[in-house]
Amino acid sequence: MVQDFSLRYPLIDGQGNFGCFTGDTKIKLLDGTEKSFEELAKLSPDEIFYVYSIDDNGQIVVGEGKNARLTRRNAELIELTIDNGEKIRCTPDHRFMLRDGTYKEAKDLTPDDCLMPGYFDTAQIKEGLNEYLRVFQPASEEYDFVHHIADEFNAQRGIARVFGGPFVRHHKNFNRMDNSPTNIVRMDFLEHLHLHAENITELWEDDEFRELQKQGVKRYYDDHPEVREQRRNIFINQNKQEEFRKENASRSSAGIKRYYSQNPQACAEISMRMKALWEDEDYRSRMRTALANIEKRELSPEEKARIAQIISEKSRQMWKNEEKRSQIVEAISRALSSEKVRAKLSENSRRNWQNPDYRAKYSEDHFSKMALKSWEKPETRVMHREKIARQWQDLSFCDAQRKGVIHSNELRIQQNPAMMSELAACAACTLEKKWTDPEYKNTVMRQKIAGYVAQLLKKYEVITPDVYESNRDKNWIPRIETALKYFDNFDHLLTAAQNYNHHIISKRFLDGHTDTYDITVDGYHNFLLASGVFVHNSIDGDSAAAMRYTEVRLGKISEEIFGDIDKETVDFVPNYDDSLKEPSVMPCKLPNLLINGSTGIAVGMATNMPPHNLGEIIDGITLVIDNPEAGFNDLFKVVKGPDFPTAGFIYGRQGIIDAFSTGRGSIKMRARATIEEIKGKEQIIVTELPYQVNKAKLIE
Repeated sequence: MVQDFSLRYPLIDGQGNFGCFTGDTKIKLLDGTEKSFEELAKLSPDEIFYVYSIDDNGQIVVGEGKNARLTRRNAELIELTIDNGEKIRCTPDHRFMLRDGTYKEAKDLTPDDCLMPGYFDTAQIKEGLNEYLRVFQPASEEYDFVHHIADEFNAQRGIARVFGGPFVRHHKNFNRMDNSPTNIVRMDFLEHLHLHAENITELWEDDEFRELQKQGVKRYYDDHPEVREQRRNIFINQNKQEEFRKENASRSSAGIKRYYSQNPQACAEISMRMKALWEDEDYRSRMRTALANIEKRELSPEEKARIAQIISEKSRQMWKNEEKRSQIVEAISRALSSEKVRAKLSENSRRNWQNPDYRAKYSEDHFSKMALKSWEKPETRVMHREKIARQWQDLSFCDAQRKGVIHSNELRIQQNPAMMSELAACAACTLEKKWTDPEYKNTVMRQKIAGYVAQLLKKYEVITPDVYESNRDKNWIPRIETALKYFDNFDHLLTAAQNYNHHIISKRFLDGHTDTYDITVDGYHNFLLASGVFVHNSIDGDSAAAMRYTEVRLGKISEEIFGDIDKETVDFVPNYDDSLKEPSVMPCKLPNLLINGSTGIAVGMATNMPPHNLGEIIDGITLVIDNPEAGFNDLFKVVKGPDFPTAGFIYGRQGIIDAFSTGRGSIKMRARATIEEIKGKEQIIVTELPYQVNKAKLIE
């Protein structure tokens, strides 16, 4: 026989997932909520809810969940405890996704298995703006903003507005944690600004909203003191930046001026209070003493630089004043009207540029930086953006640009055959340059170090700095002193390692039975539980034998049946519902039905074709190829008759001769049996059964 599993092994594998979860198990949804299977089962079977899924590239994407339903009643359960403390109750056969994208049933999971995790955090898109939800991408090992992922989902389906330049992804309900694709819409910057301006005015007129906002912010920071400290550090770092101080100074100044212009009484109160203080002789005396006793110290280079920066900023502010600028320009113009002054300035400038020390003050990319500075101006970017947008609307421009790029690439390859190698070298340089970015380096090193310590956690119950050092067996693993530079402390490092991958720390079969649920996620067939791991779904509510659920398990030799099928060796015809094409026959090198046997039923007739020996059939084919005129008697010398996998006796050869010569014949079989005496009694011992005789039925 060809197949190694013959009759006693199943030919069908389930393609879906037949495992399920208890109704109180929760799923993490893109709308920012976590809902149980029981809650989702109350929805219409066709109602879509958005889940986190893993695509074929290992990236977290938007999945369309539906049809949450009761799948089993009184099902056997197993309880898994994950290293983050979460407990999951499901059927033993439910499949969990591993870190490499494969699946493993719950009952077969071990502490050594790395489960596919879902990690989230929040971050600012730009400094000074609100924080948005991010998810860690297992494939790229980088965090992506979830609303960007939802926007990409919309774009792939053609329901997102197309922009020639930058755009904003807006949450329609103003909830930054609700990242459902239906809640994300693209807008240009001005449209987005006006929308928020209109709504914030309306919202802040509501006393209840203001109080709820105040209490919500206070409660959030009380519950998350680490976030308060994080934002404090953000503000400190922002105030150290020239650009932020420049923008914030004018904004703060304008705000203070606006406040006092709208509240003249407050301004008058401050003025009266300060006047009263300075009219107090005791206050003036104390202030004189305090100022007189101040000891001035030498400023550090950093302080000098900071003060110089402040003076520079004040000077820039002064130049923004039209009146002051006119006065300064007039004074400079008067001075430069003197030929003697101009000559002196020219001489000084020439002497300075001939001095290497002076030139060293300016970097080689000095003029490049000037250009970049120009591009920082919104009006410059808008001008070029509009120009490029107009060009790309011209089809002739697009075609010319495409042809130009192709021609340019062809010339570059001709002129420099080693161009690709050089590009690879440039890529290496770029990566090296990227490594100089502290944030990039910090992210990569944190992940690498956490991964190393995560491996140590599998081997040791307690991880100490000594354990860390003694197990360093690769050059990239930094010393503990260096590693701790990327974490707040050693405990922080251990926490990061514990969350690097999810593992189960225990599993146990539960005594009770309960109803279980599952959902369908079309396309990706997996979703993220609220406990932080990805699991397989059920494809839909059909039975396990439904067409969409099943696939034939092929032995390796069976692949020969499909040989050269892509070379138009056979015709393709519509399948049963005209949804697909299927081959009319298989381009098999051997008569598979004759070897394996088959049963066919048609209107008014039926046929049973017995299996035959593979070697004999091959010899018969060879005989016919070598001698096309070979007759039945010649073939009968090679192919002795059917070859049944269960063996047994064939009674008589006439039925075989009739079947081979006319296509009709009856083959009678009997079992191979012996009579033996066992424990003083005679017993019939059957060692071979006729083909298709069921031993259980025979015993009955």
